[in-house]
Amino acid sequence: RRKIAGLLSDAGMHTWAALAGADVKRLRLVLAEAGPRYRMHDPSSWPTQGRLLAAGRWQDFKDATA
Repeated sequence: RRKIAGLLSDAGMHTWAALAGADVKRLRLVLAEAGPRYRMHDPSSWPTQGRLLAAGRWQDFKDATA
């Protein structure tokens, strides 16, 4: 059973900064290629979350995902 973090790592996104720079269309493609159980996830906010985490803004990340 694969987890999304593993899928992103396999796609070359090994850091929060890499996630921050990711194109949402590419994120959707990674999920779609992983199968139907992953297609239900919406990665549209993931680059923003990656920017917050890469900058060490953990509380802002928590507030944004609450």
